[in-house]
Amino acid sequence: MEENTNKENAIVRQFFTKRAKERVLSIPSCLLNILIGEKFYIAGGAMIMNKPNDIDIYAEGLKNDLINSLPKEISFVSKTMNAYTFNCNGIIVQVCLYYKETLKALVDSFDFAHIKVGARFDKYHDINEIYISEDYKTSSLIGSTFYTGSDFPLSSMIRINKYIERGCFVGKSYIPEIIKIMSDIYDRGFEDYDDFKDQLDAVDLGLIPSEISQITDASDIFYEFFELLNKGK
Repeated sequence: MEENTNKENAIVRQFFTKRAKERVLSIPSCLLNILIGEKFYIAGGAMIMNKPNDIDIYAEGLKNDLINSLPKEISFVSKTMNAYTFNCNGIIVQVCLYYKETLKALVDSFDFAHIKVGARFDKYHDINEIYISEDYKTSSLIGSTFYTGSDFPLSSMIRINKYIERGCFVGKSYIPEIIKIMSDIYDRGFEDYDDFKDQLDAVDLGLIPSEISQITDASDIFYEFFELLNKGK
């Protein structure tokens, strides 16, 4: 039994090692060489999707003052509190400002079980580490994702919609997960309206469904929602 488990783990690790190599090779090396410091991570959805919408890079020592030094084939798209977004010949790359000192700490901070996988690269773009969380293994075993907690629960409430649409949950199993997120939003509370907006900005609004991005300027709607959530705090 233990031998079979070890063999399965080795196969999974081999799969994600191959996937990580594919992802880093799809990013122009000049972007990595110019902007990234000594090490970086690729983690989350880009590791588990065959054709990801974007590739998230988590970098130590981002050299953001050199963005204008990038070649013409790399287009600067936007900057939010959470990330710089680039279009690299049709491949969307987000260089995230959210960073943890270890790959494990980063991946364990992700909010849904099925995306909790990552790889660590050195300055030569070689893989130094693959981390596959226990939450990911459980999610694969039961065939359904689940919410695992978040530093940005309001962001998770927005993000859960895309995972429901993609069929990442079995049946209606997303319902208790929504309740967990709502509980975390209430427990966390907000220091003020700016803190509330920072929680929203944890999602790159340019990469979530268009119907949500259409209301990003509707400040009255957001302020009313903030007042409702913050009532009694």
